[in-house]
Amino acid sequence: MHDGHKYHGTLLSVSDEGFQLGILQKVKEEGKKRPVIKEVPTDFRFDDVAYTKYLIKVK
Repeated sequence: MHDGHKYHGTLLSVSDEGFQLGILQKVKEEGKKRPVIKEVPTDFRFDDVAYTKYLIKVK
């Protein structure tokens, strides 16, 4: 991103305008005492991204 933030996540989908990453975030669920780590889909536009790096893991 051009704003200096770094995001780590799983590539979920790609379109003509941008892509969607699944980013792990702590989410406070209603009725729970502690936050739970969930994969939150986040959209990015190609115009807003300065550069990307990829990491391929083979299990």
